[in-house]
Amino acid sequence: AVSLQEFTAEIHAALTLPQKLKFLEMLITVALADGRLDKHERHLLGKIADLIYIPHADYVGLRDRILGSYG
Repeated sequence: AVSLQEFTAEIHAALTLPQKLKFLEMLITVALADGRLDKHERHLLGKIADLIYIPHADYVGLRDRILGSYG
């Protein structure tokens, strides 16, 4: 697939905001499996957060909280 839109549209329609945040938390955890979050992973996660309509402040707070726990 070239676009994430077809996948994220279904996620957006099916999940509540708390469920979307949990989904994104799981994605961030997978991205951190190697112990770091590189710029490409950070960009993709931000894009997914936007496409499933997670407020930017919520995404940044979640990401920073998880990154802090990997300190």
